[in-house]
Amino acid sequence: MLDADVLDHQIVDVDGLRVVRTSDLYLAPFNKEIRVIGVDISFVSFLRRLFPGSLSRRATPDHVVDWASVASLTDSTGVVRTSGTRSALSQLRPADLADLIEDLAGREQGALIEMLDPDLAADVLEEMEDDELEGLLRGLTAERSAELLSLMEPDESAEVLRDLDDEHRESILSAMESTTAKQLRHLVSFDEALAGGIMTTHILIVKASDTVATALQILVENRERESSDGVVVVDGKGKLLDHIQTVELIASNPESLVSELIAKPYPTAVTSETPINEVVEEFSNNRGSSIIVIDEKNKPIGRILADDLVDALSQNRGLFSQGGTTRS
Repeated sequence: MLDADVLDHQIVDVDGLRVVRTSDLYLAPFNKEIRVIGVDISFVSFLRRLFPGSLSRRATPDHVVDWASVASLTDSTGVVRTSGTRSALSQLRPADLADLIEDLAGREQGALIEMLDPDLAADVLEEMEDDELEGLLRGLTAERSAELLSLMEPDESAEVLRDLDDEHRESILSAMESTTAKQLRHLVSFDEALAGGIMTTHILIVKASDTVATALQILVENRERESSDGVVVVDGKGKLLDHIQTVELIASNPESLVSELIAKPYPTAVTSETPINEVVEEFSNNRGSSIIVIDEKNKPIGRILADDLVDALSQNRGLFSQGGTTRS
């Protein structure tokens, strides 16, 4: 098993945050068993295995990785997991895990993803480069891809789906819960050069007649989401009135009505059909952290974060011009 599943395979050195290839293994007796205690990753050890007797059998400790910090990756049915590996991986930042996955090849990328909790795996996917993410999704089942994309921010999921071919995209959407699939199909339909193409539909909405305590409770329940910097306030018909920052709510009497906090300056709003360049101009004029997206009835349907706007512009240089929206 070790020969087939570990030797000459890529492994993840969790402590060293790197992907390496196994050249040899170190074994030791423990409680009447023989256990793996280390992994030799040196090229010399690899050559020694290929040409027995031609090189010294002296150990190379500088190139040995502790087995306890190793995640050995083969495929979905033959992953060799060390004790504590899953826990160790969960302590890494999503960006670091994304770098590790991008350094892996083929099915070993999927094997590492399978070792992560779904929420963490979704965060990792958001950090990956577009082409690497597309390749990873091709190696996952439609059901697993659907699960992970459903946990990502809607705008991030829509961006990924938009880049897939029609057949692959539909196979993933068909495996999703119907409400989520409908939401993402709607987002994917927007042109990336328009506000709807980069907005997220995760917004926290409260009525003006709600209490501050109710608004704070909603924020607590959604504290891990990027949309949790405040709440969008609507009237009885669902029309946009204001955007109240979290700090304003915390400083207010919990028994007060949200309507008592509504005041100028009112939030900047654009429609889903607003060109990106106009969105940029609105951000420049108002210097806020986000812009509300409304429909034709002035009802909030999404929000554009400053970070998402920067990402869209950096990924599509040449697609947008300051004088207007253009296609290259």
